[in-house]
Amino acid sequence: MRLGTARKSVQEFAKVQANVTHLIDLELFYVEEGVRFTNAFGDIDEPFYASMESMFERVLKRIKAHGMEKMFVDRAKKDCK
Repeated sequence: MRLGTARKSVQEFAKVQANVTHLIDLELFYVEEGVRFTNAFGDIDEPFYASMESMFERVLKRIKAHGMEKMFVDRAKKDCK
């Protein structure tokens, strides 16, 4: 997994995507895959977890800012095992 490449792809998508629902979906997918990755391969390094945390914080703020809590609350709380 190339974390920098994945994060850059999310950032590029945000620049060209006008649909906030699609962006939220992609940002949550990024975090979900990060959780799956660490569950599969064990402990990673601090930059990995910092990236997951900052993306998750960003997407939660975006969800709240757009009043989409009901749409994404279950997914945001989901245990990705």
